[in-house]
Amino acid sequence: MSDRSQAAMLRAVAGVGTEPDARVRVGIVLPHPLVRLGIGRVLETDHRFLLVRAVAASTPDDLKAWRADVLLCTSGLAAELGPDFIAVAVVVGEAPLSSGSGQAVDWYAEPAELIRVLLRAAGRQPTSLAAAASGALSRREAEALRWIALGLTHRQAGRQMGLTEETINTYVKRIRSKLDAHNKAELTRRAIELGYMAYEEAS
Repeated sequence: MSDRSQAAMLRAVAGVGTEPDARVRVGIVLPHPLVRLGIGRVLETDHRFLLVRAVAASTPDDLKAWRADVLLCTSGLAAELGPDFIAVAVVVGEAPLSSGSGQAVDWYAEPAELIRVLLRAAGRQPTSLAAAASGALSRREAEALRWIALGLTHRQAGRQMGLTEETINTYVKRIRSKLDAHNKAELTRRAIELGYMAYEEAS
């Protein structure tokens, strides 16, 4: 395990993860501008990440200066990088990597999967949030979360649930605290990650 991996693991074990300097620093080296932009947008909605740079090409020497915890790159670059880097290859139907870190995310992956892969690569525990939240939300909080994630205002969600807007405000404050979500975009993403939206569609 590289020194960077050990440092990331120690931060995760120590419970560090919500302070700005504890964010996972991500660098992107991918030739496709729209892919770089899309991944950048996903990372911007999650306070656990800091996008340090996104370029079409770079050299290992330049990449070291970025001080990124994780690099998202092509499988070719991931194979070239040495043990000083934690690289996640963005692949399209390719076989698993035979060298390097061996970590990859499919080109067509959902944003939640990208987040899980990046957290895992950085030595964080991406499943801890889901495990903690699965029993943490009450039935009514989960219902409020689904309505809010579907785009309803607090007042509209209250009408759907037969509750006042103030009660929904209270639920949302509790939910944000429990899921460590700082804005509506994060709240919606967490609802999708934890399967609350799938439950709504199935019912």
